[in-house]
Amino acid sequence: MFVVVGLNHKNTSISERCQLAFTLESLPLALKHLNKTLDIVQAFIVSTCNRIEIYALAPCPHAIRAWLFRYRQVDPAIFTDRCYYHTDTDALRHLIRVASGLDSMVLGEPQIFGQIKTAYALSESVNMMGPELARRIQKAFSITKDVRYRTALGHCPVSVALSSVRLAEQNLDLPKAQVLVLGAGQTGRLLIQHLISAGVRTLLVANRTLEHAMALAAEFHSQVSIAAHGLSDLSSCLSTADLVITATTAKTPLITPALLAPVMSKRSAPLWLLDISETQNIDPGVSQIERVCLHTLDHVQQMIAHNTAHRTQAALEAQILIEDALSKPTELPPAHREVISSLRQKLSDLCEQELTRSLLKLHQGEDPETVLKQFAHRLTNKWSHQPTLHLKELPTEADMEQIKKLFGV
Repeated sequence: MFVVVGLNHKNTSISERCQLAFTLESLPLALKHLNKTLDIVQAFIVSTCNRIEIYALAPCPHAIRAWLFRYRQVDPAIFTDRCYYHTDTDALRHLIRVASGLDSMVLGEPQIFGQIKTAYALSESVNMMGPELARRIQKAFSITKDVRYRTALGHCPVSVALSSVRLAEQNLDLPKAQVLVLGAGQTGRLLIQHLISAGVRTLLVANRTLEHAMALAAEFHSQVSIAAHGLSDLSSCLSTADLVITATTAKTPLITPALLAPVMSKRSAPLWLLDISETQNIDPGVSQIERVCLHTLDHVQQMIAHNTAHRTQAALEAQILIEDALSKPTELPPAHREVISSLRQKLSDLCEQELTRSLLKLHQGEDPETVLKQFAHRLTNKWSHQPTLHLKELPTEADMEQIKKLFGV
């Protein structure tokens, strides 16, 4: 039985989830313990800030739930009523919804798909990804990709960081722009990730604590040209940047008219500013300076509201697509697939033989129409020869009806 056991952001707090969460480094050991304790040989664990879920081929989900609480050394009474489980088709449906972002705190967010792929790879690394489980997961991945491709679920950003980059793309040619990210926290990290994905090649990161900026720059040094600065370098950074995105917790504006006016007097290129901090890192007065364009968190929130409406509609379309995919027959058993593969290979070999013969005749100058007719005739005869011999041995009318259905005649 294919099962999933888990808890997520809908029924637990972040502090509660932290009690149950696994680090990437601890997952292999946990899988081995699950295997040893419950004799489960095919399983993988998804552990993020919003969910902890165990997917497995197992006879009973309750044993997995008990193992989780015991392994993480928590009181079962705290979580038992909030721990959900699904089996077989419902478990597969849940996995697809999670991978597609339909079950996420931010509807349609794409990061979870990558996190599931990582969990899959970790399971493979400790030989806990058997063929039966892998087949189910690959089907979930296939449907998830279909959802992302055929609906707008993944094309309308609703996170502040990604929406900010999309807003910047509407105004600048980002691959040609030098971008300054002001702030080295989690939002700054997300901004850099999205900017690199958008094609930015030159980045500056500035922060009050230079060491934090240097650490963040080091994370992305292999992917892009990136330099770290302290706030004392802010004026020189502003003189070369085309785009500045601010995301710090500073209590007072860091970019003021007094700081920016001298900078702009020495440059001819426009400067595009985007302040997504809640504490207003950029003084609104800078918008009065010539060639300065300022956008704020309000502009980003407007984009998010617009995209959220589109994602809600896309989520409905995605749900219909998922149910349609799940209603189709399950994948053929290995023996069936082997027969179909052999049939295709045999036909391919026959085609190759006759094609080689025909091409030789064409090179020798024979009439193309005659060669094509001979090709079709010989291929038809060779393909139908073996079935024709065995048709003579079929004893009943029912057998003949099956053959008609098989060949569509």
